[in-house]
Amino acid sequence: NLGFSTLDVLLLLFGRASALTEIGQPEELAEAEKLLEKMKSFEERTFQCLVYYAIGRVFLRENRFKAAMQQFSDSLQMVKNQITPGKLTWPLTKQIVKETQPDHFKEMLENAIELCRFPPAPDAVCCLEKCLCTLKTEIYFTDPDFKVSCS
Repeated sequence: NLGFSTLDVLLLLFGRASALTEIGQPEELAEAEKLLEKMKSFEERTFQCLVYYAIGRVFLRENRFKAAMQQFSDSLQMVKNQITPGKLTWPLTKQIVKETQPDHFKEMLENAIELCRFPPAPDAVCCLEKCLCTLKTEIYFTDPDFKVSCS
């Protein structure tokens, strides 16, 4: 019990999810997504735009562009409606969380949506009728779970 507010706890969880996403391995991405889903249950509505953004980043890291675009679009809509936490600093520091700077965050979201709208061409497309990968048929060499075969 360090006396952190709910917002501080959410920021720390957001930082952990961001770090896991940057690692980019399947286990870390799954853990980040689980953590972010847990964060959705917090009552702090103004923080949800950051949660949607972070989930979008996980999907983007998995090359799931359509799903990522939906999350980024939801976050951008919240920003446009001014449902944001405002400028925040990391707990116990004076360092500003860059995602909480409104203009910078809006630009980040718009760039991410643009990337999702025009994703790179896949390196391959799965043609199996009963493909085991239900999330997407596009295959990228940068997929965290890239394998030579679907099985």
